[in-house]
Amino acid sequence: MRVSTKSLVVFLLLMYMTLLSLNGIVTVVAYMSTRALLLYKDFFAMAVPVFVLILLFARNPRVSAQCRSILILFLSMVVFSLVFILLSMLSGRFDFFRAIVQFRLELLTFGSFFFAAVLLLFEYDERVEIVTKVIKYYIIFAVLNALFAVAESSLAGLLYAVIGFDPGPQLTQFGKEYGLLLRTIQGQLRAFGLLTGPFSLSEYLFFALVLAPFVSAKHRKKYILLIVVGIAFSTSKTAIIMALLYIMFLISRRFFSQRFSLNIVTMVTMVLSLFFYVTTTNYSIYEMIFPKENAYAENSILLRTVNIEAVRADSGYSPFIGAGYAVNGNAVVGDDNTNSIPLDSMYIYMLSNYGNLGIIFLVIVASLILGILYQRTRRGLNPSVYLYWMISLSMNFVYNNPLTNYPGYIFPIIISILLLSVRKPEGSVAKRSEKTLGRVHLSH
Repeated sequence: MRVSTKSLVVFLLLMYMTLLSLNGIVTVVAYMSTRALLLYKDFFAMAVPVFVLILLFARNPRVSAQCRSILILFLSMVVFSLVFILLSMLSGRFDFFRAIVQFRLELLTFGSFFFAAVLLLFEYDERVEIVTKVIKYYIIFAVLNALFAVAESSLAGLLYAVIGFDPGPQLTQFGKEYGLLLRTIQGQLRAFGLLTGPFSLSEYLFFALVLAPFVSAKHRKKYILLIVVGIAFSTSKTAIIMALLYIMFLISRRFFSQRFSLNIVTMVTMVLSLFFYVTTTNYSIYEMIFPKENAYAENSILLRTVNIEAVRADSGYSPFIGAGYAVNGNAVVGDDNTNSIPLDSMYIYMLSNYGNLGIIFLVIVASLILGILYQRTRRGLNPSVYLYWMISLSMNFVYNNPLTNYPGYIFPIIISILLLSVRKPEGSVAKRSEKTLGRVHLSH
């Protein structure tokens, strides 16, 4: 029985999503047997798209302008990283093994652009079918992760009894032995679903939240409630704010036009982002705003402020190119990271590895992409794509780092690009494709 290229690609994509969505389970199994199992990430991020590209070129596909643009973006990011690796080598602050490990983490995200560009070589109707199935399965896995998050938080006492540890350092160490980030806050376990940590879960679920328009109207409210509860049980304050911003859009949309709703949410997000940036990147301003002891501010803001100041105070730090590629961070599992500064936000990650040049590059590229997405939204693109990237990039900028925190942005990139590509049918198949896309939305 002959299997079509499209069916094979859908199977591989869904297999990738399955392993990624159950990454916590896969990681535990890998730590108990062989960590080579975790190479599934590299296999699906780079080897599979190359394999698909070879298959598609046998069909002599039409390479669209959008496909070329995505490929150029992918290559630009890879070259950008390689240039800074070279600069670190020339400056003498270079550790080959640490650099390889970090570059691998970046490639997992960069590879999503490559994979999406390859998928754009399919015909319009095929892309519609692919993105429909991918979104459907993402929603299913999101529900599964949210349910596990609720169970983990509700049954934390039972979990402590089973593993024999109460909340504290021993629990954290137990998690490390199995590749999990087990954290508690005031005795409450921070839910991690079927992933490896609470932040991975919260970012995964936030993207699921903005996919709510693809859920049938009958189940949409229950779906939104479950996803929001899952985010809340992760106790990620940033993700909770992100969810509230999206809900603000949904409420505003019931009373006002889409354009007004988008503008008001964008404005509120930008104001919050500016406030977070100012209070987190400047210790003097932090002290002005929080002159007294404040546990919330110390845990959420001060630790990041101290780390940013530590990067800037490094003897090898350059305002232009940072402290050196892979000098800081704890990407190397089992390595002695006691002298490395945690890079737990996009800002400090770029500041340490790429300096202010990297931060400027990130801000410019993100601004251009958000501008394009906003214009496409006004022309018919589902607002979920713009809202996700605008809210996630703005809120995570100084607090979290989805760029390298697996699974992070991997499937949001693939799904977003596919949705962009099916926004408007082209050519002679226009009418038939409109009907197909209509059936897609009705079925979800």
